[in-house]
Amino acid sequence: MLISPSQGQCCNNSCLYKPKGELCREEAECTLKSFCLGESSICPTSTPKSNYTLCNAGTRICLNGMCRQSICAKYGLEQCDCDTQSLYKKCQLCCQKPGTEKKILLKKIFYGYENTNNKKF
Repeated sequence: MLISPSQGQCCNNSCLYKPKGELCREEAECTLKSFCLGESSICPTSTPKSNYTLCNAGTRICLNGMCRQSICAKYGLEQCDCDTQSLYKKCQLCCQKPGTEKKILLKKIFYGYENTNNKKF
């Protein structure tokens, strides 16, 4: 069956379906790579990465394939404004336990975050 390359990412310049297993969509922050099926012009929907995968430079988390919530949610906390007069610290990420005013400053470290208040979440 001849098809136009404009019909989808799984069509080649010879107007044929690209072979099964050919990459049609790169990995993104919250989704895995997608590959052609060899029988359709459409690139299959990418599989979402696991919920709570870090995204947006490690400040947010993936939920159902979308970069949606603050990393605070990964620890059962809510994002809030940092309680400080320091302009530097106001640009940091602060979280609080739901229903409380106690703020926790999260400081980015190599593969995650640490609580700079040295308290457990």
